[in-house]
Amino acid sequence: MKFLVLGSQIASLVNFRGPLIRDLIRLGHQVVAVAPEPAEPWLSQLKALGATYIEAPMARTGINPVADLKLTVWLWQLFRRERPDVLLAFHAKPVIYGGIAAVLAGIKNRTAMIEGLG
Repeated sequence: MKFLVLGSQIASLVNFRGPLIRDLIRLGHQVVAVAPEPAEPWLSQLKALGATYIEAPMARTGINPVADLKLTVWLWQLFRRERPDVLLAFHAKPVIYGGIAAVLAGIKNRTAMIEGLG
């Protein structure tokens, strides 16, 4: 099974989803991790877990609707190319725009998680 984990920070992929990614890979699944702005040491740690990394053209804090539309189209194209069986999106932008793109791409197993207080 192929899992695509979509977040708005590469550090969050490692710090908060690292054990999940490690366990999925240990169980024989393929994991594609997608986030903007790869930075060390996070990128090396993510790859050490066994995940494939793809950099997303996402402005985490931007509010430009044109840029967000472009992100949604980019995610739709990514999902059609990668064909994940499961999408796990967390943080606001990945949940909203990833969710829209996943529906358009026909991904049936979608999980959304908004993090924050509580």
